[in-house]
Amino acid sequence: SVQCWGSNALGQLGVGSGTPSSSTPLTVPGIADAVAVAAGDFHTCVLRSSGGVSCWGEGSLGQLGDGDSLDSPTPVTASFRAVTEIDEIEASGNTTCVIEDSAAARCWGAGVAGQIGDGAAVNRSQPTVVGGYGRYDEIVPGAGETCGVTLRRLECWGSNDDGGVGDGTFSQRNTPVTVQLGPVRVAAGDRHACALRTGGSVWCWGQNSSSQVGDGSFAQRTTPVHAAGTFGNGAVTVQAGGRH
Repeated sequence: SVQCWGSNALGQLGVGSGTPSSSTPLTVPGIADAVAVAAGDFHTCVLRSSGGVSCWGEGSLGQLGDGDSLDSPTPVTASFRAVTEIDEIEASGNTTCVIEDSAAARCWGAGVAGQIGDGAAVNRSQPTVVGGYGRYDEIVPGAGETCGVTLRRLECWGSNDDGGVGDGTFSQRNTPVTVQLGPVRVAAGDRHACALRTGGSVWCWGQNSSSQVGDGSFAQRTTPVHAAGTFGNGAVTVQAGGRH
């Protein structure tokens, strides 16, 4: 089962529109086979044991994946155009991404800054195949950029206003481009991203106004730089928040 709590202003708790907010967990009706949950700013999605996806909350940018742009305070089914089974789901901001059992990635929701990665730079109300290498082990949407990890490389795409794509430019990227780090694990924040390299070192890039890149400066970084100080080569995982 799935339980949610907090604000329900746009139906993101999934329990209907009669509850404006809740300080205690509420059970989402109609969901009894959930295996993973992902929450964005004002929408929530779950991966079900059948391999399908259900979403609820704000849908104005296509965040629910049901082919519409309407909010829903209760779960609706994301519309996949091909029969598939989903292995992983992640959400951030107004974008949701999944990895299929074939290792192909699909994203939906906000896409005008290139976050979907299909080359079109438009919002998508149905799961849409990401371009690039095409086979992903991990995919992580952020507020302005999305990154995916393959067996061979790290790829990112999106607005790149603050260098969050990590390719050395500030140019919007509507399809995946390679970040020169090799195999990694990745975390995306608000216009910045960090990666854990093989061996345990942490590298970050993008917006750095609050020193979220961790290199001892406040300068934007358009390519990955080593997070200075305590990590050395001993890190085992990495996560990114808004500005940390």
